[in-house]
Amino acid sequence: MLAASDFRVAASDIRDLPGWAGADRHFVRMDVTDEVSVRAAFDSAEAALGPIAVLVCCAGGTRATRDRQPSIADTDLSDWIGTEALNARGTFLCIRDMLRRRRRLPLENGRIILTSSAAAQRPALAAGAAYCASKAAVLGLARVAAVEAAALGMTLNVIAPGGFDTDAYHLATDSAQMHRQISAIPLGRLGRPDEFAATVRFLASVEAGYLTGATIDLNGGARMA
Repeated sequence: MLAASDFRVAASDIRDLPGWAGADRHFVRMDVTDEVSVRAAFDSAEAALGPIAVLVCCAGGTRATRDRQPSIADTDLSDWIGTEALNARGTFLCIRDMLRRRRRLPLENGRIILTSSAAAQRPALAAGAAYCASKAAVLGLARVAAVEAAALGMTLNVIAPGGFDTDAYHLATDSAQMHRQISAIPLGRLGRPDEFAATVRFLASVEAGYLTGATIDLNGGARMA
């Protein structure tokens, strides 16, 4: 959606994205849990497309599945460490590299957009304690990073999605859990990936220039007071 809106986009993933590269599209493999990999990915993106004005951190995941939803007492340390590394450490490393680069070379209309989760704001047993805690860490990090980003003329905001119709959601949620969750959503359905992307597009836009330090609850009204 960003590419269709005339952004020059560098996409990254730990796996290849066949067919992505093009005139204004660059792909680089990146492991967000590894600082050397993150730095190399930023270098590659800037060499291909120029200084990065907008950073979107959307890598994340949980090791819980519909058949394995451990309590805290049953959570393995390796699962805790791996989930934290992907969701929290990876976000930190990407923010840090962005701030360092824009401190050396400021840009107008700089944007940092992070992804947390509704699971960071209320108990989400299906997602697992490690996922909930690591996504809550993103919210805490965002508050500090938004202040530092503002000093460089950049905004920083967080999207906290609720239930979305994705492969990862279906992998971690059985039909009974899905029914209960959808019944608690005032709009009565799961979110669509294009709705998440549209929120990212707005936060990346010039029009969103006075919005910073905010958490956007993208959940169909599930957390309305």
